[in-house]
Amino acid sequence: MIGLGLGGIQDISISSANVIRKCQHVILDYYTSLLPDTMYGSCSKQDLESFLETKIIIGYRENFENES
Repeated sequence: MIGLGLGGIQDISISSANVIRKCQHVILDYYTSLLPDTMYGSCSKQDLESFLETKIIIGYRENFENES
């Protein structure tokens, strides 16, 4: 699990980004947190996919509670 922090893409460390890029599946927790709107601008799923060079799956409450 890697947290995005409050600043979105700008707060992802280089080492965290490198780990994410090596993962087979990347799930964005959209149950307990939302993508931040920051002083740097908004952060979208597409922005993250572009920056991390990987496909991201959105995880909603149902995914975490019903499919476990």
